[in-house]
Amino acid sequence: MIKNPISEGISSIRNQYSQLNWEGGNAVPSAITCTIITIVLVFLVLLWPYGLFAVMEALLREIMQDTAQKMEHLTLIGKMPYVMALGLYFCFWLPFIIICLPMILIGWIGSLLTK
Repeated sequence: MIKNPISEGISSIRNQYSQLNWEGGNAVPSAITCTIITIVLVFLVLLWPYGLFAVMEALLREIMQDTAQKMEHLTLIGKMPYVMALGLYFCFWLPFIIICLPMILIGWIGSLLTK
């Protein structure tokens, strides 16, 4: 099962709220930490739908690859239903990859810079 990767970050932030110590001289650092955690949480909640787009893009890409592998050893007539299915899968996949493309490019550039 493919899981939204942003959901994991949201659940880990929830655990950090419970670890804040508001007693004594820790009130100011805890307030600063709480503010930062809240900003990160809001950012992750805003990005959560984007995580669903990435999950759908990966799922449709895997379906297209599986369909392409199934039609390798078939005759031309046997390939026709698979070609139609691939065309439909591609039409469903295209909007998701267009939405995910900027983040994919940012990640690719970042991986080039870290080498």
